[in-house]
Amino acid sequence: MGIEALIAALAAGILKAMAADGWTAVRTKVVRALGINGEDRRATDIDHCRSAVERGDTATARAALTSLLKEYADEHRDAPATFQGLLRSVSGSTTAVTNNSVNTGDISNSIVAGPGGTAVGAGGVSVSGNAP
Repeated sequence: MGIEALIAALAAGILKAMAADGWTAVRTKVVRALGINGEDRRATDIDHCRSAVERGDTATARAALTSLLKEYADEHRDAPATFQGLLRSVSGSTTAVTNNSVNTGDISNSIVAGPGGTAVGAGGVSVSGNAP
């Protein structure tokens, strides 16, 4: 995989993790892999990306994150190996949580599930398993 494709895949994986419940653990992995300390501007940039994702502005977060990863790649010859390891780590540690609730009178629908997760609804409805 070329560096541009690797950066795009890693940015997408990190953005997905930013929208998930396990972001704190993933953030630690990202920061550690990129050698970022708490005082580093890049740590602040990552936190700003997360804030943008929380506001629903994924386009801004993706652009900033892609720029940060490109900057890292320009400064580190081992970036492809670092990115591949981080991509494997990020991809395997996120659980997506989606809550699409609609309340109309007595009708309610809520889905909360991640990979291998369980969706539970009111009235005794329960669904479990993996989506293809």
